[in-house]
Amino acid sequence: MDKVPGSYIEKKRFLLIIVFLTIILMISLACILPFKIVWTGNDEENQEKTAQAGTAIAERLTAEAPIPLDDTKSSDNGESEPVVESPSETPSPTPSPTITDTPTPEQETASISGSTNCRSGPKDVFALIHIFLKGDKVDLLGKNQEGTFWFVQDQAGGSIQCWIWNEYASTEGMTENLPVFTPPPEPPPVLNFVLSYNDTRTGGTKVSVKVVNIGNLALQSYSATFIDNVTAETVIVSGNSFRSAAKISVGNTGVVISGPFSASTVGHQMKVTLKACSKDGQTGKCVTSAINFKSK
Repeated sequence: MDKVPGSYIEKKRFLLIIVFLTIILMISLACILPFKIVWTGNDEENQEKTAQAGTAIAERLTAEAPIPLDDTKSSDNGESEPVVESPSETPSPTPSPTITDTPTPEQETASISGSTNCRSGPKDVFALIHIFLKGDKVDLLGKNQEGTFWFVQDQAGGSIQCWIWNEYASTEGMTENLPVFTPPPEPPPVLNFVLSYNDTRTGGTKVSVKVVNIGNLALQSYSATFIDNVTAETVIVSGNSFRSAAKISVGNTGVVISGPFSASTVGHQMKVTLKACSKDGQTGKCVTSAINFKSK
């Protein structure tokens, strides 16, 4: 009997071990494997194919086996310890921005210290808009370039807006921050007045008339003729100042008084002619007006 080589015996033993393991794997995994092994050929070839199939099955199982999640870690003594996940940090809420009201700039105001005219521009030549009385309050809206006039509005509704001279206004607030307003162009010079009967004095021998300046130039000088239509007596007076003031400014009122008549004029029809001028000595621009009235 021929001696069997040792390598053949070892090879056959290896193949038997592989076949044995393959059979065990096939039995345990029969429910999940979608295929079966068909042996064909002689025994030796089948054994070799079975070994190859078992190897392929083992590799496939290893490749497809899910990787377990390791929720433990090893301690120093070899025991597994659960891994405690650190709690996620809850973000702190962002505080809402605080809304701060912007302070409203303080309104500059002024108190009227004496009765003053408020005009459409910062000079006497401009039209009279309003007369503020002592103690009135106004809001300051602006000023002229020189800072000598304020552009104001009344505090009773703001319907009046005009210019006042700063000499008659006691200001409150930061007037240096007021905007500079450009005034309107100056109107053409106009000299005009309204003449009316005022009263009779010194037993009726003197008659006075009232003069209201409605132009845009001051009345500086005058000459007046008083005629008693009953007696035909005439009295003429003139001057470079008026009874109430040196001049009658725009919008203001003055009085002209006659010289004495020889007798009382009470109850008589009178005629007064007045010539008023913008400069002394009845020069400059002049205008004349006359009235008739019955003295009282």
